[in-house]
Amino acid sequence: MPVIDHHLKPYDDGTQQKLRLFRNYIRSWLGVFCTQNFKTVYMIDAFAGPGNDESGEKGTPLIILEEVANQFKNFSERSIVVEIHLNENNAAKLMRLEKTVDSLLNKFPELRQIVSIHFTGDDALNIVPVLVRQIRDEPCLLLLDQNGIMALKEDIFDSICSGRRLDALFFVATSYLKRFAQEPEFLNYVRYLNIDALRSQPSSLVHRELKRQLATKWNHKGLYFSDFTIKKNNNVYGILLCTHHLKALDVFVSHSWKENNETGDANFDIDGTSLAQEPMFENMRTLSKLDRFKDDLEGLVRSRELTNNIDVYVHTITSGILPEHARKVLSDLKKNGTVVFKGHSLISYESWKHSSRKEFTVLS
Repeated sequence: MPVIDHHLKPYDDGTQQKLRLFRNYIRSWLGVFCTQNFKTVYMIDAFAGPGNDESGEKGTPLIILEEVANQFKNFSERSIVVEIHLNENNAAKLMRLEKTVDSLLNKFPELRQIVSIHFTGDDALNIVPVLVRQIRDEPCLLLLDQNGIMALKEDIFDSICSGRRLDALFFVATSYLKRFAQEPEFLNYVRYLNIDALRSQPSSLVHRELKRQLATKWNHKGLYFSDFTIKKNNNVYGILLCTHHLKALDVFVSHSWKENNETGDANFDIDGTSLAQEPMFENMRTLSKLDRFKDDLEGLVRSRELTNNIDVYVHTITSGILPEHARKVLSDLKKNGTVVFKGHSLISYESWKHSSRKEFTVLS
């Protein structure tokens, strides 16, 4: 299996974008649980690395600690302990990680009042199921920032299914699935996937196909998925969110669209819509993900398969689309006389949460 040690050089643009998305999600996740009445919240970084790159740029362990520090007052006032598990199976990196974390804690000594940090040097695939079983139903954020695809193993998703308040963020070297997935070393981790379907996709779309397959397989167990594709030179990587909760999905989708307000799920023109605008390709019209969604949603409303704001919201957010885009579709349908409803469409997480249902009546 190809192995590249990204900690031996400064993080590239793609890695920095990944870390930015991770940080934004960590911040939002902590913002939810720092104001609730849990005694302990858990954070697991299963592939922690040394804590930073060679230039000192912060990796996920230090990002976690910084974001916890930003919520110190809320955690302290409620006597909530943040239990952080940092796992790194490379002995040299683990030693460096311990020193790096200790140095940061010396800069923020008050953090020691609310955090409990555990360092381990185990195989991530072995320790994650053990830790998740111990945590049970307490809030937990699991980071699987791997260099490869091994964390896609079925056992990991079985563990996630068992944690009712567990969210997981994966980083996946998606290009490996297209290039090496049929090799025995890889099949040990992803045998349950449709490898032929993955390999048949253009490289740029493999991560989308991976998300689709995972959602299809695990949806019946109450898991939701969202994705963001990152292109680095000729290789494609990706982030996956796996969660039991639509609120988490809503948060991730919102952060993803801030990274790219054209597609919401990639750091490049994943649908090739810009190419279709060139004169020599003008007859090769390519619909963007958002255009396809709008056409799809209009069809589902017209056919009465989606008849209210609650169902439209779930369809929208599980498609990786912002609710505001769905609201625009319903507003246009109302203006042209296709659909009737009073006031605003109320397509939002809050309406879903409070079961504030609004029916849409199709006239034509």
